[in-house]
Amino acid sequence: MKHLFSCMLVVCNVSLLSAQTLDNNLTATSSHAAFAPTAAALAVEAPPSEKAAAKKTFSLSQRKSYFRIGERVLALQRQVTDNESPFVLLSLHNNESNVSGTARKYIYENGGEFFELLNDGQREIAFTLFEKQMNVDPNCIFTPKGRNQDLSINRKTDVVISHQINGLAQFILNELPFEKALVSLHGNAAGEYTIDDYKKGGQRQRDAWMLHRNPEKPATDFFVTTSRPVFDLLKQKNYNVVLQSARCSDDGSLAVFCGRTRRTYIGIETAQSNSASQEEMIRTVAGLFQ
Repeated sequence: MKHLFSCMLVVCNVSLLSAQTLDNNLTATSSHAAFAPTAAALAVEAPPSEKAAAKKTFSLSQRKSYFRIGERVLALQRQVTDNESPFVLLSLHNNESNVSGTARKYIYENGGEFFELLNDGQREIAFTLFEKQMNVDPNCIFTPKGRNQDLSINRKTDVVISHQINGLAQFILNELPFEKALVSLHGNAAGEYTIDDYKKGGQRQRDAWMLHRNPEKPATDFFVTTSRPVFDLLKQKNYNVVLQSARCSDDGSLAVFCGRTRRTYIGIETAQSNSASQEEMIRTVAGLFQ
């Protein structure tokens, strides 16, 4: 009992360990205009003479915030070159290095803000607590059902583990600016996850309120959003896009959390190695807010 009490004191002390900021100057330059979330993205593109804008050199500000879970210390890295961007880019799966590289390239060249969960290059977070080995998908921890799927609410040690996982979810959410749209980036293995999963008869059929499928685009490359205006704009641009249902299945994902809290979420799903599509889709999202 004494040993358990001592462990619980350590476990319950969930806190940020430290944070640091590093500023660097980048040599990249780019045309930059203020963002404003309107439907102007549908307008006819302006002539080159009207598009001209002063080129801006972006300065990179970088900060890491830390969170202890079990014996592990995780870092959430924030890189920003433009605080005025109305959306932030986010990568929760650290094994998807292609996605992270595309996001960094985008903010270096165009300005923006990118959050990346650093987890030793792994998709799941592996940790041990009370001699119980856990493997947690960081994109399945944002609802009680998601984070408790491998735990028993009747075991005291599992209750403490659940509190720690909830603390990690809150840590991530607290770092993300509430007033900005969340653009979550995902790279999937071939055939692992496609927009056709949301079609009638698909395994995710109940998760889609509305769907637009462009047969000329790969089924692996699509958007998932909680916003009807975003869905309508992407549909008019003829992208593969899903409007998430309010009654979608609860897998604990950030998309489900945002749907419940009425927060604008845009998921970019592509084949894992398709950097060109990833970059095009990020630029398309940016265009929605211009």
